[in-house]
This record gives sequence, structure tokens and C-alpha cells, in this order.
Amino acid sequence: MVLNKNKPFYKMGKVLFLGKIPSGELSSFISGKFWASGITIDAGTTEEIIRVSRAVPYYTLHLCHEIWSGCTDIKNVPRPAVAEAVGRIVRGLSPMFLSIWDSLALSQRKLLQAMAVSGATDLFSMGFINSYRLGSASSVQKSEALLLAKGLLEKEDGVAVFSDIWFREWIKKKGIYFGGLF
Repeated sequence: MVLNKNKPFYKMGKVLFLGKIPSGELSSFISGKFWASGITIDAGTTEEIIRVSRAVPYYTLHLCHEIWSGCTDIKNVPRPAVAEAVGRIVRGLSPMFLSIWDSLALSQRKLLQAMAVSGATDLFSMGFINSYRLGSASSVQKSEALLLAKGLLEKEDGVAVFSDIWFREWIKKKGIYFGGLF
């Protein structure tokens, strides 16, 4: 919004990219914030939060807020609360994701499904392509390029990953993979 010349808040503030926070620091921060509100959270649960959120501050905060909102009547956060919170987040974002999904070509959908289900990093290996019936390497390359251009994928250490982890979870949770496309 602040980087788009066509938006009203263009250059309204300084853009600061936080990047990932080291797991130890993030774990202490999460535990401290829950503790300050009278709720305890064990190390295994904070590790799960960090794993799911990929240690990205925005996703970590979003997930922790959803967990905290769902645990106001208890004093200890159980590990299953993480999956329950992810489910609530994904359900809330579902209309937006469905709109995005409907705008994609079949080849792009299939690639996203395969990535979400498998967690694969080598999208151009013949094993991956054949396992998920993605056609040819050039078809996968074209789909990847289009998904990168649309902002649905991004490169992280040279590997294409979902730009939005909740979109990946939505694809997995909705069972779209089992819709008969593969």
C-alpha cells in the first residue's frame, strides 16, 4: 500500500523489512507475552508456533493472537491449540483465497497443490513432476513464473515458496488435493 504509486498512502511512512527472528529470541518473546497475560505456554507449543509461522514476525503475531484469543478461559496453552488457531485463521481468509484460486489456470493450481501437499523444494525434478502429473518441466517453469509474478510464490534462498503461509494451509486443509486433479 505504501509502495504503490496508485494508492493514497504512497510513501506515507518508512518501510522496514524485519526478516525472520532467531528462534530462541522469538520463543522467549512468545512465552513472555503469554505469561504477562496470565497464560503459560510450554516450549513444545512455542516451537510449533515458530515452525508453522516460519519465524516471520507477521505470521507469528497473527498466529499467537489467534491462539491467545482462543485460550482466554484456560491458563495453559496446549499444543493442539496451534492447529485449532491455524484452522480458524484459514476459515476466516477462505473467501479471499477462493477468489484467488478461481483466478488461476489449472496448471497453476496443480503446482500449488503439489507444493502444499509435498513441501517439495525441487519443482523441476522428474520425480516431483511425474508424481503429481504436472506435465513437462517447461510447463512447471511457466506456472512457477506466473505464480511468482502474481505474488503467490516468492523465492527464498533460491527456492520457490508460498508468499502467504495461510494460503498454503488453506490448500492443504480444504482438501483441494483430493478433488481429483491429480
